[in-house]
Amino acid sequence: MNWGDVVNTILCNFAIPVMTAFVLGLIGVAIATLKKKWGLELSEQTETAIKAAAKVAVLAMEEKAAAYAVNQAGKITGAEKFATVVNELIGKFPTLTEKQAEKYANAAIAVLPGIGATGESKGAM
Repeated sequence: MNWGDVVNTILCNFAIPVMTAFVLGLIGVAIATLKKKWGLELSEQTETAIKAAAKVAVLAMEEKAAAYAVNQAGKITGAEKFATVVNELIGKFPTLTEKQAEKYANAAIAVLPGIGATGESKGAM
């Protein structure tokens, strides 16, 4: 057996797989650190808080709209209610984008019975 074969065997069967695993591990740690540093991912607790706040905002807006209809003899449109909920979510969670806030508002509307059935095209509540 010559030294070239020994070195080749050591590199192919041990060194390269170990170094590859180590480098991939470092890449994973670096990505996780960057995500955490830049806030690219919401924590599970934050996600739960946003979902709860969205449900509360939708229900509060429905109550406000009902009271407005009784007291002012007017009607708040679904789009206006939706925009109010989105703005409230962004106010409570400033890191949310408008698209993210709309997603949470729509999710809250979808799970609350009797809400969102007016047939308006965007953000119907």
